[in-house]
Amino acid sequence: MDELLTLKTQDWDLTVWASGVDKRRDQLSRVFAKREPSEPCVSRLRFSPEINVIECQLLGKVEASLLGPFESFALCSAIFFENTQYQFEWVFNGTVSAANINHKLSRIAENFKFTNSRGVPGLFGSINTANDVGWLRLPLVYLDDVGERHINMSVEVLPTKILMHQDIPVMHAAIDEDYPLWRFSANSAAEQEASSSGVRERFALMWLAQFEQLRGAFEKGLKVIANAPHSRLVSDKNYKTADKIKGRISPKLTEKIRQDVQAKQFDKRYLVERKVLSVDTPENRFVKHIVTQAKRVLEQLHNKLVASNKNPEADVFTEDYLKQVKGWQQPLQKMLSQPFIQEVGAYKDVNKVSLVLQQKTGYSSVYRIWQDLKLYLDLFDQQAFVGVRTIAQIYEVWCFLALRNLLRDDLGFEIVDGSRAGLIEDGLEFNFIKNAKSCFILERNDGVKLKLWHEPTYSTKSDPLRVFTEKQRPDIVLEATFADGTQAYWLFDAKYRIDADRKTNVDFVPEDAINQMHRYRDAIIYTKNNDNHDSVQKSRPVAGAFALYPGYFENQSSHKNPYERGINEVGIGAFALLPSEGGANARWLRNYLIQQLGDKPKDQRSGSKSYKGDTIYIREASRIPYHGMRQVRYSELVMTARLGNKRSLEYIQAFRAGTARIYHIPVSTFKTRFDAVLINEVAYLAIAAFDDGDVDAVISHVWPVISVKVLERHEVANLDAGGESQVKAEKYYVFELGQSMPLANPLVDVPSSGADRFRASMKLVELSHLFSCKSFSEIKSKYLESLQDLS
Repeated sequence: MDELLTLKTQDWDLTVWASGVDKRRDQLSRVFAKREPSEPCVSRLRFSPEINVIECQLLGKVEASLLGPFESFALCSAIFFENTQYQFEWVFNGTVSAANINHKLSRIAENFKFTNSRGVPGLFGSINTANDVGWLRLPLVYLDDVGERHINMSVEVLPTKILMHQDIPVMHAAIDEDYPLWRFSANSAAEQEASSSGVRERFALMWLAQFEQLRGAFEKGLKVIANAPHSRLVSDKNYKTADKIKGRISPKLTEKIRQDVQAKQFDKRYLVERKVLSVDTPENRFVKHIVTQAKRVLEQLHNKLVASNKNPEADVFTEDYLKQVKGWQQPLQKMLSQPFIQEVGAYKDVNKVSLVLQQKTGYSSVYRIWQDLKLYLDLFDQQAFVGVRTIAQIYEVWCFLALRNLLRDDLGFEIVDGSRAGLIEDGLEFNFIKNAKSCFILERNDGVKLKLWHEPTYSTKSDPLRVFTEKQRPDIVLEATFADGTQAYWLFDAKYRIDADRKTNVDFVPEDAINQMHRYRDAIIYTKNNDNHDSVQKSRPVAGAFALYPGYFENQSSHKNPYERGINEVGIGAFALLPSEGGANARWLRNYLIQQLGDKPKDQRSGSKSYKGDTIYIREASRIPYHGMRQVRYSELVMTARLGNKRSLEYIQAFRAGTARIYHIPVSTFKTRFDAVLINEVAYLAIAAFDDGDVDAVISHVWPVISVKVLERHEVANLDAGGESQVKAEKYYVFELGQSMPLANPLVDVPSSGADRFRASMKLVELSHLFSCKSFSEIKSKYLESLQDLS
């Protein structure tokens, strides 16, 4: 291990070691170099109370500027990073009999051991920061000749793939908008400042963190109130006999008593009214009310902490921390046991705030602190530090919401239901509802409907998507249902990992992340019972599986996605995704979604033509069959076309009579109308034959396609081509045709005039539909609308 930091004070010396810090610093430095943020690439430390540094060494060099009393300071270099193992050693200069790190989590507190080897007391321990970023607090407690000493030391743990103070706040804000309070965790080793999220509901973890910050001032205010409770003069009315009345009485009452005594009415009672001091005031009722509430909440939180310790999957809290939380109740119970509190009634003036509560010593501080505790996050800025979930968890949920926002804002989908993507309070935290199908449901006015699932589980019993081996749980699943009923699925897995290429300075996702995408696509199967219910029909529903990773490219519009080839060829790859203004760092993902699902309709107010599922099947990645097999969407697909100009009469007569055996078309012409992958799906040709003198071209026969070859024009015999061509090297699709089938109703009105008449005659249609048409204009083309939408 390398020695990173040495801090010396009058009472103790601290030394920090770690391995691999240079590699992580270089990785973060590359991120800083690419993005040029305003924040410096340094590590920050905080101490409470302040320490007096008499010597500081950073990476073996003396830091003369970091001498003197400090509560916080920034080192000139970054040394604390995620996923790093650190060794801490405190060596005490005086007589110390015990020392420990009084952290609430046992996995941290138990890693530190006190030793007194050869009379030199010291505290040693190690911490692995894992994916926890933010402030790592190390509450040092040691016992010397003076007594028990407390030093709260906090170091800022930096991420190495994103920017701590630029990216993470944006992710937090996006998550808080949909899942308020989810990001806070009781089991996190690192803490972050809890920023305002507009949430005012009571949340146990946040209340506990705020109470811990304000507890000292709260208890001090209660002591002041207990020593000098507020009181006021009140009228005390009572009925007493004459012999019980003491003190001065009014002349009128004196005359009344004299008359009754003369009349020998000795048992008569008289109204006596006096002014006395009473502590049963609205202010004291308020104090009693809030102390009772605070004690009740602390009892509930303590019970939740104890319950969390019984969960073997959770990080166990230390017994000292549990005793500490329980001990916070003692000053409150002591306050409730004060004699004057026993005279105080119930608090009813909820909406009234007196000058006593606002200004009087003790009461004013207690009142202000209680307002802070009630508002939670609204007043948390720069005050409370709360444990936050790992950056990997934050990135995953942010990617889920970023994908939803792309579909909503950039592709024009409307969220019609998001209620099933909810949270439930689980102990001290909020978690996604387990075993529930959490998703957003989105629709667009062109007929496309989406379901965006978060962490769905596919098992051998799930339906209709299932696995036949082990369970699979991708982070994000996008299910699309097109207007024609076609369904398709895309899988996304958020990977908070980067494998940077040092030579090219390009960010890649680790290789195993891509391999996992292959696993997802192969494992998840769509199942459907056949009509006879004797067997299950299986198909592969996943159109693409992609990793999302925090790679940075300065301008995605001018760069090529390093995974573009894999995405286009096999539907496997990755998309770099980071927060950015205007979505610049999500352009590759947005463009892919538009290719698959169609762009936002130009006029959202009016209806749009139906967007069909043919789109996803014109991609090369969707048409890879098993070896030795052929994969098509339509088993009897017919391509219509007309003959070219200036063909020989013999060539034309062969198509009129249905005896033609060869048809050719330029590859370039086919690609202007259809995607090249569709050439292998064409099973039949319907060719319109006509002579130069004919008014109309007519389709009278349909030919089955035996084979398709790609040949240069000079390789096609003149007899087969119906004429010579001046272009000898141009590539042509050459169809070998079988025995033709005559149409009972030959199709007329095939385009035979106009500059684009040849392309207008090209359509893809199912054979059964072609036989039902009576004219060319009745043909409903397959794929053509999808291709036009993508153009």
